[in-house]
Amino acid sequence: MGAPQTPNDSHLYPQALQLKLYQAFIFSVPILFSIILLLLFYLFYLKRRRDSNITSSPATLARRLNQSTPLGPLPLGEGLKEEVKEKLPIVIFDEDLRDKDSQ
Repeated sequence: MGAPQTPNDSHLYPQALQLKLYQAFIFSVPILFSIILLLLFYLFYLKRRRDSNITSSPATLARRLNQSTPLGPLPLGEGLKEEVKEKLPIVIFDEDLRDKDSQ
């Protein structure tokens, strides 16, 4: 008798607020997923790669430099098969033209 009458759905939010919450949730899920993927990529790939470069000793770095391929051209025909050598064009370098261009 003295108890106040409460509607059945008084615990629910208004329809407009529910729609805004739903839209915010739908919008934020892909963004949060992308941020998590980027953090995992940083932790498992970039950070390990950076740490391995930092912890390398000078001797290790010197060995890596010595093992790398030289920047200059290779001697003629080194490391090429005969089939490939036959397909390559022959280039003749004219010393006189180089001298004229440098003047």
